[in-house]
Amino acid sequence: MIEMRTGARWFRAAGALAAFLFWYPCFAQAPAGHARLFVADSAGGGISAIDPSGGKVLFSIPSPAPVEFAALSPDARSLYLANSSRNALQMADIRALKVTRGAELQGKPACLAVSPDGRRVFVCLAGDSAIDVVDTAPMRRERSIFTGVVGPVRGLFLTPDTTRMVAAGAKGLAVINVRSEKIEFTIPTPVASAAVAFDSDSHLVIRRLFVIGEGAKAVEVIDYPERKSAGQLATGAPPTGLAVTADRKGLWVVAGDAAQGFSLPELKKTASIPLEPGAKTIACAGDSPRCFVSNPVTGTVTILDTGNATTNAKELSRARAGKAPSVLLPEPVQPEATHSPGR
Repeated sequence: MIEMRTGARWFRAAGALAAFLFWYPCFAQAPAGHARLFVADSAGGGISAIDPSGGKVLFSIPSPAPVEFAALSPDARSLYLANSSRNALQMADIRALKVTRGAELQGKPACLAVSPDGRRVFVCLAGDSAIDVVDTAPMRRERSIFTGVVGPVRGLFLTPDTTRMVAAGAKGLAVINVRSEKIEFTIPTPVASAAVAFDSDSHLVIRRLFVIGEGAKAVEVIDYPERKSAGQLATGAPPTGLAVTADRKGLWVVAGDAAQGFSLPELKKTASIPLEPGAKTIACAGDSPRCFVSNPVTGTVTILDTGNATTNAKELSRARAGKAPSVLLPEPVQPEATHSPGR
């Protein structure tokens, strides 16, 4: 009898170990010092997690539809996917590697942003001035924010301190208080806005906005405190993506099949790195000088080392990422856990 009980315990332990080894890929992490990069596939559907240090695909999460828009929760446990075919927002559990829940929307989703506490997802709707607010606990649309004068919203961008959200619209920008969900003020732009990046100081106080306008061969520079245009940054071709580096010393713009680097705050052009034809969006890591560019034509992501304030910048590698990578979501930098003595 003793031997049988011992044997049963051994089999249970072996089974638990086997289960752990089976599920281990679900928790695959990038090497220390390199947060993961999540890449949405706008053609084949699904999300891939990439190790930016070597370009290796760590795991993939299937989606029932192509993913043109996506957002990552602040704790990097959930992904929110726009399902345009069903007018729905879907939540994917990163550890379970699958879509688990969904919420119906008032229309076709066109952009996403997640509140800093992860409790709400803001969803702009194609051709509409409304932003649906989804409560992530029950995964249910609760209400809408109406942007009014800025027209249909094309992008939502959290400010560096996460207290506000900038809605890029057909007729300008609306600055929304994230907590109250109220519009604080609007900023007119000469053309329809599509994407926004922020120039901020070490205290995350915003000095300027960089805005991509529809059809313009330049980036519009907005004086944020004065709420007006402060000129343009010529790019030679219509820009398709822009991002500021983690150290806030460089602005990178994708335009004319090249990644163009500008120093901050001087806005002096310091680098130009050739990219694949059709290169589209760009995102920068929060924990390193790396930036990432989506190449939907070739199904790859270009990994850049932006150097020191854009000097010594270079391409590091290219990683396969689905059929047509679109949205790039660097994993947020998580604060290190602290432990009190004796606990």
